[in-house]
Amino acid sequence: MARLMHGFLVLVALIVAYGAIEVIAAREEIPYKTDPSDPWYGQKLPPQPRKGYYKFLGNCLNVITRQCGRQVLDYVFFVKKIDDNCCSKLTKMGKLCNKSLSWTLSHIDKFKARSSVIIRRSDEAFDICSRRKK
Repeated sequence: MARLMHGFLVLVALIVAYGAIEVIAAREEIPYKTDPSDPWYGQKLPPQPRKGYYKFLGNCLNVITRQCGRQVLDYVFFVKKIDDNCCSKLTKMGKLCNKSLSWTLSHIDKFKARSSVIIRRSDEAFDICSRRKK
């Protein structure tokens, strides 16, 4: 039961993190749409490591889409499959975007204890999708 609850909490926090990136992107006038009815709207992220960082992430998110972003995050946290369409979007988004998004997620307080797993699994997802493309 504790593992199930932990998994649920990880999923909720993951959705919060992904949505927070969308909110910051919207504040910086990036053409990435977020919906105020989303449960994660308005959540706080760690400070930008450099100016323009969240603008860059917003542009990354424009490529991968919300649905595919969730598939990638499901892979990172729950070892679920990423379909070919989302793999294509992930590789199109690029390795730097993938690394930046996983770094941001791993620096949210709730996930700091699992940061090495988040970064490793995100890299693994990108590598799997890159091989699939060939």
